[in-house]
Amino acid sequence: MILMKKSNHRKVWITTGYNLFAEEGHEGIQIERLSRITGLNKSGFYHYFGDVHEFLKTLVQEHDLLVDEFADQISGLDSYDPGFFNLMLRHKYVCFFHIQLVRNRHVKFFIEGHDRNNMKIDPLVIPLFSKEIGLPLEVAIPYYEALRDTFLTRVDYRTMNYEFLHGLMEQFKTMVPMILNNESGNHK
Repeated sequence: MILMKKSNHRKVWITTGYNLFAEEGHEGIQIERLSRITGLNKSGFYHYFGDVHEFLKTLVQEHDLLVDEFADQISGLDSYDPGFFNLMLRHKYVCFFHIQLVRNRHVKFFIEGHDRNNMKIDPLVIPLFSKEIGLPLEVAIPYYEALRDTFLTRVDYRTMNYEFLHGLMEQFKTMVPMILNNESGNHK
C-alpha cells in the first residue's frame, strides 16, 4: 500500500478509476475492486463520490480536463502521421477512455462527453489529416470521420502502436483516390 496524505485519496480513486475505465469500460468499475487496487477504504469512496454513478460522472469530468491538455498538445503538431499518432501513443489512456465513451454510448452522459470532447479535438486534427491526404478541408472531413470510425472498431491494447496507426492511414491513402476517381466518373 502506498502511504499518502488524505487529500490525495480522492485523486488516487479518480486516477485508478480512469485507468480501469479506459481498459475495461464502466463494467470494470467496482468499488470493492477499486478499494483493493488502491489500498483505500471503501468508506472513503462513498465519502468522496456517493455512488458509482456519481463516480463515473467524475471520471468523465476528469476526461474533459485531460482532453483539454491533449488538445493543447495537438495545437503544436505539424503532421498527422507521425505527429498525431505519436501523441496518441503517449496518451493511450486518454484515447482508450474516449473509445470506451463511444462504445458505451447507450449511457447518455458517456456519449455527451464523447461528443463534447470530439468538438475540441476534431477542429485541430482534421486540418492535419487534410494535409496528410492532400485534400481540401471540406472534402477531407467525411474521410477523416470514416478513418476515425474504422479506428474505433479495430483498435485494442494489443494493436495500439505506430505500425497499426500508420498501416490504417496507408490503407486510407490508397482508398481515397480510388473513391474520388469512382465518384468523378473516371472508371478504369
